Amino acid sequence: MFEIQRGVDGQPYVNFFVETKDNEFLAPRQRSKGLIWFLSFWLDLKATKTDDPQIIIVDEPGLYLHIKAQKDFLNLLQFLAGDQERNQVVYSTHLPALINTDYLYRIGLVVNAEDNGTTVEKLTSSKFDTDSKRDALQPIAEAMGLVPLKDFSVLKEKNVIVEGLSDFHYFQAIKSLIRPTAEYEFVPGIGIKDGKINHLISFCIGYGLGWAVIIDDGKGSSEVFESLKKEIFDGDKLAAEQRIKILDQAKGIENLFTCEDLKLIGEHIVCNEKGDKSKAVGESRKIMFAQLFHQKVNSKEITQEKLDPKTISRFEKIFEFLDSAFTTGASQ
Repeated sequence: MFEIQRGVDGQPYVNFFVETKDNEFLAPRQRSKGLIWFLSFWLDLKATKTDDPQIIIVDEPGLYLHIKAQKDFLNLLQFLAGDQERNQVVYSTHLPALINTDYLYRIGLVVNAEDNGTTVEKLTSSKFDTDSKRDALQPIAEAMGLVPLKDFSVLKEKNVIVEGLSDFHYFQAIKSLIRPTAEYEFVPGIGIKDGKINHLISFCIGYGLGWAVIIDDGKGSSEVFESLKKEIFDGDKLAAEQRIKILDQAKGIENLFTCEDLKLIGEHIVCNEKGDKSKAVGESRKIMFAQLFHQKVNSKEITQEKLDPKTISRFEKIFEFLDSAFTTGASQ
């Protein structure tokens, strides 16, 4: 609440009070630094609010707020930038709670270097040195639960990033059959839309880890390749092709197998050799089907000898690509 009061000189001024849960009215200076900061921010917004969209720039907001309040403040920023408010909000932060991991593509990494001064780069940029990027990436890593990233068990020295869990299980299983001594590990992404795979690449680059990418020859694959070529390889197609492989004419990894191979996993599957085998498996059971394949390989119920030679040949070509990718350079 507030009151209009008069000073000793007779001039009016506004005196603010904050009501506690016990209905006690306290001056803002009697409350926490976090509440004082939030109240100041709210009053400033109210004082400058117009019917026109605004650009709101905030430097290191929420430093004095506890984690729950930081998340509430993030919701406020998202509301201010939403359709109703129509503002553009730009803020700098080192606080993981103020990083929305659903929209990592909105983030710019701010790096201050002696040679180039202050620059803002995308997560996937390879234009500045690994140590600087590692520091800039740390709050994002913490927001994603990768703490500390250097001890995170999924990312290794050499990483093969694939689209999802089903690809991960198939490749891990086949690797144990035909490349058991290979030093690289497969890392499952969460699809390729909206640059989702880019962030895993960014962490590999930032932390000096080797990486390669394998994606299906499906909808959006060409666009993803072109985007990565531009953002990471500065438009160099040859360099991009040495690190990124699109599975040739395979809309899903299941198409690398024959129908007889898939029947080793589920004997009742209805499959057409000339059709899209991923549809035969079904979208709803892709991951479960891949996990079952992985289990059967681990238990030696499925061996290399039981798989069609054409299947082994297709995977051999992919592993040859990976061997080459990690030979030509450990990191971009």
